[in-house]
Amino acid sequence: MQTQEDEDVSFTLPANKTVLSFLQLKTVDKIKSIELGMKFLQHGANQIQCWNNEEWTLKLDREKNRYNKEILKHNQELELCKQELNIINEKHRDDLIENREQIIKQIQRENEYTINRLQEEVTRMTNEVTLLQEQKNSAFHMAFKDYDEKLTKKDEIWEAKLIKQRDSYEKKLMDEQNEKQRLLMRGQNSTIIGQDGENFTLHELTRMFPKADIEDTHKERGRGDFIFKENECSMLVETKNYKSNVSKPEIEKFYRDIDTNNDINCGIIISLKSGICARDDFQLEVRGGKPILFLHNISGNISNLGLAVKLFKLILKPGTIDLTCKETTDKITNIIPILKRNMNLMKQKLHKFNSEMLECTNSQEALLKDLISVLGFGY
Repeated sequence: MQTQEDEDVSFTLPANKTVLSFLQLKTVDKIKSIELGMKFLQHGANQIQCWNNEEWTLKLDREKNRYNKEILKHNQELELCKQELNIINEKHRDDLIENREQIIKQIQRENEYTINRLQEEVTRMTNEVTLLQEQKNSAFHMAFKDYDEKLTKKDEIWEAKLIKQRDSYEKKLMDEQNEKQRLLMRGQNSTIIGQDGENFTLHELTRMFPKADIEDTHKERGRGDFIFKENECSMLVETKNYKSNVSKPEIEKFYRDIDTNNDINCGIIISLKSGICARDDFQLEVRGGKPILFLHNISGNISNLGLAVKLFKLILKPGTIDLTCKETTDKITNIIPILKRNMNLMKQKLHKFNSEMLECTNSQEALLKDLISVLGFGY
């Protein structure tokens, strides 16, 4: 076949039908036609030579016989090689079968060893798990026993506390009943009722102002019930324990006590269970330069008493408020009810907060009871 390195050769041929058919072929087919024609030409020349030369024919026959013998010899050798190859293949096949059986046995031995080792490991781990389970059960039983003992002890302690508390409540209830009976008997005597109101006021003043000097003056004429002294505050206290409102004569008597006692610089008239005639609760007045307050229903709102004392201390502080100025007095009078409302509002919010916290505590306790009940214990 023509390659890229072959040089092109041009030649001329006579124009006949065969040449024209040849020229219509592709270059590759043209080359193939030329090669095929040359082979036919050479073979034909050899055949013609044989036909024309008997010696050449004999020589060619001898060569053919020699080639045939060589071919036969090689075929025999090839057959022997095939037989040897078959023998080698059979031997190789036998070796493969033997090796496969050895490999299978080796793998079986290794698998048996691995399985035995894993079984031993599983047995060891099973024993460890069993031991840990026994330890856990033992620890659980001990913990449960300890918990049960503590719970029993706690129940005994709570039962003892409840018995003690019940005895205490029964004692207090008996004391309350005795006190109620005593108060019912005292309620028939107006003098005793007044003494109870004075004692209540004295107790609350002492509780709220433990550093104050409180002088009992209810037996002295024109000196009120108490003289309260602390720092710059010297206050005359008048206490009324009436079921009805404090009357005007009592107010006039309070005015006289304020005017005649020069050692006091403020005063307060208290109604424990009722209002005061023609006066608002926490109403401020100035008499002879001395501020005075009117307080209603103090037994139900005792904090107003402490608020009144603090207000006096603020008013009487030197250089703060000029009580002779009507405008200043009116402003204080207007501010006092606001202070009172704010105090009541704060108390309401505190009461609401206390109620909500108590409700949350009760809810939490109910959940705790349910949890303990689910666990199978008593509460």
